[in-house]
Amino acid sequence: MENPGAIIEVRDSRSESLHRDDRSESLHDVIGKMPGKILSWGLFSILLLMGTLLLFSWMIKYPDILRAHVQITSSNPPVSVVAESDGRIQLTVQDDNSVQKNDVLGIIENPARAEDVFYIRDCLNNFQDSLAVPNGFSKHIARTNLRLGEIQNDLANFQKQYEDYLFYRQGNSQQNEILASKAKIDSYKRLLEKYHSLNDLSVRDADLTKLNYRRNQELKEGNVISATDLEKDERVLIEANKNRQQEDINVLNAGLRIAELNNDIRKYEIELRQNMEIYASNLAEIIKKISADIAAWEYKFVLRSVVNGKTSYLNIWKNNQYVKKGDIIMVVIPDKSDELIGKALIPIQNSGKIRSGQQVVIKLDSHPYYEFGMIRGVVGSISQVPNSNSNYIVNIQLPKRLMTTYNQTIPFSPSLEGTAEIITQDRRFIERLLFSLKQLFERR
Repeated sequence: MENPGAIIEVRDSRSESLHRDDRSESLHDVIGKMPGKILSWGLFSILLLMGTLLLFSWMIKYPDILRAHVQITSSNPPVSVVAESDGRIQLTVQDDNSVQKNDVLGIIENPARAEDVFYIRDCLNNFQDSLAVPNGFSKHIARTNLRLGEIQNDLANFQKQYEDYLFYRQGNSQQNEILASKAKIDSYKRLLEKYHSLNDLSVRDADLTKLNYRRNQELKEGNVISATDLEKDERVLIEANKNRQQEDINVLNAGLRIAELNNDIRKYEIELRQNMEIYASNLAEIIKKISADIAAWEYKFVLRSVVNGKTSYLNIWKNNQYVKKGDIIMVVIPDKSDELIGKALIPIQNSGKIRSGQQVVIKLDSHPYYEFGMIRGVVGSISQVPNSNSNYIVNIQLPKRLMTTYNQTIPFSPSLEGTAEIITQDRRFIERLLFSLKQLFERR
């Protein structure tokens, strides 16, 4: 006899299985048949998203940038005034003073006294100018008790040479011989004038004697006078001709003596000029040496401005403060800054990407770019070889000078430094993406 409970349980199990099959078929019908609108909108959304991404990847640029330290300077940059020796300093200008080229800015303590050295320099400049004038110099060194340090011995040598020159100039044998010869020439010229007068008289006397002799010849032919009388007249004629020739000889001798004396004068003048040139050459050599010593002294102990401008102290300096060689005492900022340029230091790595005309963005350290803006520039040139630190120097032109992207003008100062971002290649994002994919496939 069958168990009724078991039969009921089996029937329930079959009915439940049939119910599940019905639900699966219904669900399969729903999933297997996707609604058309949802499919269309889904595909459209995906295509729209991909198109948008492609559009933005084309529009967005992702440039290659090289960053470097940059310093902004001018074609007439500030000039540093550097101490060239150790010692206490005496300043002659204050901070922010206007100065002219060659003005004395300060003097470092040394054995010489500055005003004495400058006085000797001016005196020697006058002497140097007068060396070009024959036979003379301009003036003596009148000041005494000079304190010149190492220049003192050379100055003493110069003064001795100059005194020797003056002594020679006032009493040399050549000058005396020239004066004596000129006096003799004057005497011979006066004598020559008298010889010429006597010569004229002798010529007249010879002519008259000759005329008288011819008359007596005619008388002799007419037997008016004797031959003896005619011979006497002939002797008188011969004597007159001798006197005439003697006067010619006297004139020639006087002229020759004058010529000899002029030749002696030229010889003495040449000798005198040679001796004067020797003295002048010796003095010129000493002056050059002293001038070189003064220039070396000034380079070592005197601070001068090489441009017109304004002083700017880089430290707090006071008179009698001790300075060391190499200390930058101040800078002189020129009155005219002219063209402004940026000097960027680029390491060798990736330096080959830099080309003239590339755009540059400069962010100054002293003026935050998010507050003041950035300065735009253009690569002008790049050095052919790196410096000792293996860096190339890139000159950056600033077309708008120090006008920032926020339309603010930064005042120029010698301490303007910052970071230069050189845009070496302004590529689009999609180009960079395709280039990366290309590299990836090439590596495989």
